[in-house]
Amino acid sequence: MASTFTDCIKLRHITCYNCSATYGLNEAFAARRIEDGKGWWCPYCGASTVFGDGENARLRLEKESLERQLRAESNRVASELARHDQTKARLRATKAVATRRKKQIERVEKGVCPQCKRSFTNLRRHMATQHYCGNAAQATPDVDALANKGRSKAEGR
Repeated sequence: MASTFTDCIKLRHITCYNCSATYGLNEAFAARRIEDGKGWWCPYCGASTVFGDGENARLRLEKESLERQLRAESNRVASELARHDQTKARLRATKAVATRRKKQIERVEKGVCPQCKRSFTNLRRHMATQHYCGNAAQATPDVDALANKGRSKAEGR
C-alpha cells in the first residue's frame, strides 16, 4: 500500500549572481541564514552566496562598539575622578600649611618664640640675642639697631 504525503513549503525565489540560475530556498532556511549571516552554495554552479552580515552579526558588532565606548567613557570618568581627588588633596594640604603659618604668626604676635616655644615680652630682642645666626631669613633681629651699630663703628663715633 502506497501512502501519499502532502506538505506545503514556502520557498524564497533566488537568482544566482554567478550563473543567473533561478532556484528556491526553504523560507525557514533562508531566515536562519539571514539571522546567523552564514551562506550557502548555488546548486548549479557552486558559487557561495550570502544574504549579508545578518541581523545577529550586525547587532553583535553594534554591541561590541557600544561596550568599547562605555569602557572608554568609564576610564575617562575614573581618571577625572582621580584628578579631582588629587586636586582636593592639594587644596587640603595648602589650607593646612596656611593654617599652620597663620597660627605661628598669631603666636609670634603674642610673644611666643617660634624656635624655643617660650614666651617673651620683647621677642625681637630675644631673637636677636639668642637665635640670630647671621641669616635675616631665619631670625628677625632689630635690623635698624644693627645697621646703626655698624655705621657708628665705621664713622668712628
